[in-house]
Amino acid sequence: MTDRRRPHPARGARILTAGLSAAAVIGITAALVVGPQPAAAPPGVRPATPAPFATTTTRPDATTHGSR
Repeated sequence: MTDRRRPHPARGARILTAGLSAAAVIGITAALVVGPQPAAAPPGVRPATPAPFATTTTRPDATTHGSR
């Protein structure tokens, strides 16, 4: 009963593929984290702010909003 089974012929390829896949995931993640960052604005320049919501003081008439 000391007979050992020989490993599957594709075992080494599977191990190699798993290692390369893990290295690719780590590399892509590192590239996204360390990648180019947006340039900082020069001193004295205010960052852009979104425009406030437009407000109206008049009510819409009956022809708007899909009325018939």
